[in-house]
Amino acid sequence: MITEFTIPIKIAELPSSGLDIRRTLEELQRQRLADRLAVKTLNKFAIDINIRIDNSKSVRVAVEGRLEATVEQSCSVTLEPVISKFSIPVSLIFEERALEPTHLHEDIDTEEHDPPEQIIGGQFDVGDTLIQLLAVEINPFPRKPGASLENMPEAKAQRERTEESETDNPFAALAALKDKL
Repeated sequence: MITEFTIPIKIAELPSSGLDIRRTLEELQRQRLADRLAVKTLNKFAIDINIRIDNSKSVRVAVEGRLEATVEQSCSVTLEPVISKFSIPVSLIFEERALEPTHLHEDIDTEEHDPPEQIIGGQFDVGDTLIQLLAVEINPFPRKPGASLENMPEAKAQRERTEESETDNPFAALAALKDKL
């Protein structure tokens, strides 16, 4: 898989005390990631996470920390810049498990926590998962505060045309006659 931000983790190489990762993306990486996220610019993308092995059930890895991001998009109404800042808590579980056909037909409880991410071949990529966390948080149709379609000149002109056409409508004359009956 090609990704703009990759942090491959091999379970066998994780220290027993855990692994702290603090990383801030450089300009070129942020530009590529902005394209993937379909935003104008990604002004900030920084992570501070801890990765540790949790052998309570099977091979499990816990990832805890925070993702900080600042995104610039175009307002869906006025096309003016809209800046959104994100501070996303990261709490992920990666688990090595066989994907059995019985798992494919289980009911999904939306109140339950997300299922663990999968570890394949003793490794996983936490970077791509962090990108997905940010992507879910980004509003696909951002609006600048106070932006409204009613305030747009085209919308006002359309309302005026609609009001004029309603008075010229033959059914408006019939409605007036109905009141006389």
